[in-house]
Amino acid sequence: IEIALLLTSGIANVYPRDLVSQLQFILAAPVALQVNSWYLNNLGIYSIVIDRFYLPQVEGGYSQQPCQITAVSDLPVILQINQ
Repeated sequence: IEIALLLTSGIANVYPRDLVSQLQFILAAPVALQVNSWYLNNLGIYSIVIDRFYLPQVEGGYSQQPCQITAVSDLPVILQINQ
C-alpha cells in the first residue's frame, strides 16, 4: 500500500512541527495500525503494518511537510493453544 500525504499547520509560514513529530512516532511504532478508510475496508484491509516512510525536506516548503508511506495489509491471527 502506497500512501502520500501532505501535512500543513493551517497557518502561513508555520511548520507543522507537532504534527510531524506525532506522525513519526506513530509510523515508527512496531505494531499494526487500524485502518479507518472506506476504500481500503472495501478491499478487505482493516489493519496495516508500516514497512517504511519518508519525510523529505522540500526547499521553500516551510509551512508543509510531504510524507510517503509504504505499508502492507495485516490480517489478524488468532492462536489457539490446545493442551
